[in-house]
Amino acid sequence: MKNGNNFKSYEMRNKLGAKKSFFSLPDEVKDSLGIILTVAVAFVGTYLYLPWHGIVSSIPFVVICAFGCTFFKANEILKAAIFFITPFSVSLLLGEKVPQALEIGIFCAVFYILAYSSAALFKKGKLNFKIASMVVLALSLSLHVFANSTPWSVSENNKKMTKYIRENYSGEPLYATDVKFDSFERTYTLSLIPHHNAGTELDVVIKNGKIIKDEYVDYSEKYNMLVGAGQITYVIRKMHPDLKFTVESDDIYGYPFSAPATIVPSVDYSRFMDFSVYFTSYNDAKSFTALAEECYRALITSGFYCRTITFYGGTGTRYVAKISVPFNSMTGNLEGFVEPCDNDIFLYTSLK
Repeated sequence: MKNGNNFKSYEMRNKLGAKKSFFSLPDEVKDSLGIILTVAVAFVGTYLYLPWHGIVSSIPFVVICAFGCTFFKANEILKAAIFFITPFSVSLLLGEKVPQALEIGIFCAVFYILAYSSAALFKKGKLNFKIASMVVLALSLSLHVFANSTPWSVSENNKKMTKYIRENYSGEPLYATDVKFDSFERTYTLSLIPHHNAGTELDVVIKNGKIIKDEYVDYSEKYNMLVGAGQITYVIRKMHPDLKFTVESDDIYGYPFSAPATIVPSVDYSRFMDFSVYFTSYNDAKSFTALAEECYRALITSGFYCRTITFYGGTGTRYVAKISVPFNSMTGNLEGFVEPCDNDIFLYTSLK
């Protein structure tokens, strides 16, 4: 019986020894595992922290992940560096500018330093150290609120911008990104991306509950002006296939509508647009006038309309004369409207 007990005791010691040897890894291996785990957890936390994740970025996942990483065996300075390098490099890869990427990286590194400080104070056990630990934790959360706002603030501003977009751009061929919070400007930004131009992001910015910037308005105005310039080009090119000229859209003046301009307009903007047509040929006032008037009448016949159209005539890149007329208001000959250009040498690179 005694021998049997000895055998069982020996067997138990062998099992415990096996388990102990399995968990007693060399320090180098533990450090390597700690670094790998830190990189993985830091990537998750800092990636979710990136400001273009909308309401998700306002939840302090990075603070939670930073606390988790304090339990991994690795050099603490190296961990803080990982919390800087990871979001900094990912931000750059996703198209963020260097100053903004640096800001994101610094914030994440500070989150880890505060997490480590809080955990170290808490481990000391005494009540005053635990209170200090809670203060550091509160500081970390407050810094996160400063950097990425709060979920309810992001949600509220997102609703306001969504309402604004639905009211003004409901029929537009576009889609919107998540809301992005700017910690220094204290603004919320939502980007609109046209379906036909996916590489373009047009910001709508809200601050203190009010829209302070809408890049889609300028984009829509330029788009409509470009369409008008294309119509002019088509009419003139149809009459004169070999004529060297180019058309420029100048601006929209006296914009009267309460709603912003759109790519799919519900109103006619054309009567508020100004265009310029540049002819790279000029013999005399009479021939220039004849060409300008021919194009002018053809545009009217085609149904095109605008506020003012100006014709320039010159040789090469030197323009010496122009005719500027209010559109669809002239019934006589345009010769009386020929005038010299404001500058003796009016430089312009013409298109064939």
